[in-house]
Amino acid sequence: MRFLLGMWSLLISTQLLSQQSVIEFYGEAQSISRLNSQYDENFLSLSPDGSQLIFTRRNHPGNVGDRHNPGDLWISVFDSSWSIPRSSINIHPSKLVTPLGFVNDGQFFLYNTTTFDRGIFIGEIWISELSGEVLDNPKRLDIRSFVNLSEHQSGSISADGKHIVFSMEGNFTYGVEDLYVSSLRGDGSWSPPRNLGYRINTSFQEYTPFLAADNETLIFASNGRSDGLGSFDLYITQRADNTWQNWTEPQNLGSEVNSRGSETSFVFRSGDEYAYYVSTTNSDGYGDIKKIRIRSDIREVSREVQPFVLEEKEEDLPLIFRILDKTSNAVIDGLIKITGDTIEMQLESGQSVEFKLPDITAEASAGGYLTKVVQFTAAQLDEKDTFDISLDALTVGNTINLNNVLFHQGTANFIEGSEKELDRVVSMLSENPEVKIMIKGHTDNVGDPQLNLELSRERVNVVMDYIRSRGIKFNRLQGKGYGGNQPVAPNDTEENRRLNRRVEFTIIEN
Repeated sequence: MRFLLGMWSLLISTQLLSQQSVIEFYGEAQSISRLNSQYDENFLSLSPDGSQLIFTRRNHPGNVGDRHNPGDLWISVFDSSWSIPRSSINIHPSKLVTPLGFVNDGQFFLYNTTTFDRGIFIGEIWISELSGEVLDNPKRLDIRSFVNLSEHQSGSISADGKHIVFSMEGNFTYGVEDLYVSSLRGDGSWSPPRNLGYRINTSFQEYTPFLAADNETLIFASNGRSDGLGSFDLYITQRADNTWQNWTEPQNLGSEVNSRGSETSFVFRSGDEYAYYVSTTNSDGYGDIKKIRIRSDIREVSREVQPFVLEEKEEDLPLIFRILDKTSNAVIDGLIKITGDTIEMQLESGQSVEFKLPDITAEASAGGYLTKVVQFTAAQLDEKDTFDISLDALTVGNTINLNNVLFHQGTANFIEGSEKELDRVVSMLSENPEVKIMIKGHTDNVGDPQLNLELSRERVNVVMDYIRSRGIKFNRLQGKGYGGNQPVAPNDTEENRRLNRRVEFTIIEN
């Protein structure tokens, strides 16, 4: 049997698509036993000539740093069959490393790193020369306004080396990880990340995007769509114009690929017999690499050598960091702890400082306010000389939104990373023993109102249980679920509904 994916595109006006791409699957998917282990394989990348498959293997004893390494790049070479993978690309032993792909016909290799440092995730993109199976001379790719707050950062670079599509959690995502694009400019610099929009991104997670050789067909994984068969399903869509925000309705790749498990990281080359992807169904451990026969009519764009700008700024610039009251915008006294790869210092609010421009994390604290952690990239620090961090006051009646406390759809189960937001609340309550708070849970107006009310109550209880488990006394917390009865925005768009799905707390005693 075969599953024909592409008939849906015939129903779309030809004014919206410059070409229509058809993908056909043949037979059943097969696990590639030589590539898999009892550990987690994921995040695939194929070389331009199809001779190398590079992927991430997580917490494997063969990683640099042993099992404690969150994820190394492993490589397999194809010569009539795939070779036993070797962990020969080891550059960042304390970081999770995932591949983005090859550029300049394999001369350079791009990859992501993420690390958890002082309570916040830091994501970066790197480019290295590829010498045999070894990456040399790594340099951080300078993408202006690039900020990732998630453990997961994945993606692919286009066949012509002009576009990087990646998954990250920015400051203004629709959910947790969203899909973004950055494009190479004529001067060799990269454009700021551009969100691919609501048609693709949901209030949950989208990651492992793969841009096919036509620069128009995108395949990605999502756990936020109603037609999903499992935890993560693979979807296909096509770009309708050059804004990178108008896409055809994403279509599920179907049961030939997707299952009740998790499917991610779909890659293929135009004209090849097989596509490769990762599935947790019937796996040896966590994610396993599988292959499935494929035919596609996707045409490859011209691949040109691109002038990558690898130099980083070294000059010292004077910068001012200020703490503001969120309500009045008045400058307040407080301390800002600055940390980075080569920097660790503490400043007073409004103090000027000079230092080189790496990525930094700024933790702002002031008496009577909720501490806040903000990440600044080198590109952001190069844009201006004054940076303000607004804090919520711990005054009776003030309501503070916990933007990063998120739940899986229709459940009271935290999405990974929500705990770090709640840990800030725990620290505040520990440092201010007189403060008591009311936890409030809200939903949008989609679905049955009574079920929404019950769900909001369950989520409030989960939040309260977490805070109490960290040593906060029972009598300092109250909670109430409101369902969709107290919206902060009209429920007319997905973006507005996302604003209404929130957890917040109000200071009731201080």
